[in-house]
Amino acid sequence: MYSRLNRRNDVFHFWQKQIVFLSLITLLILPFSALVGASFCLGGMTFLLPQGYFLWQGFRHAGAHEIKKIFWDFCKGQIFKLVLTGLIFLLIFTKCHPAIIPYFIGFLMMQMSLWLMML
Repeated sequence: MYSRLNRRNDVFHFWQKQIVFLSLITLLILPFSALVGASFCLGGMTFLLPQGYFLWQGFRHAGAHEIKKIFWDFCKGQIFKLVLTGLIFLLIFTKCHPAIIPYFIGFLMMQMSLWLMML
């Protein structure tokens, strides 16, 4: 039987792979331009931090008896993820002033890595 703990560990292992992927790409970019590398990393973290909260919120409960809790936790997690993403975008653009294109490439690359890792 596939336990709740194994499922939760798989989900967070998946998230950790994305963090490692972002770190490796950032390390490859940094020697060429510190601003571009930092912007890329900030874009990736703008996706990964809210995603981590969503994963934690969505996979707290397991089992048929917990289905309503699971549903509402996914709903709350998704809403908070969107709000947190917007707040991080606002904070980054008002305080850090990243290079726009690398920032969005980092954000989109993490989104696409999520889709591709699920295949």
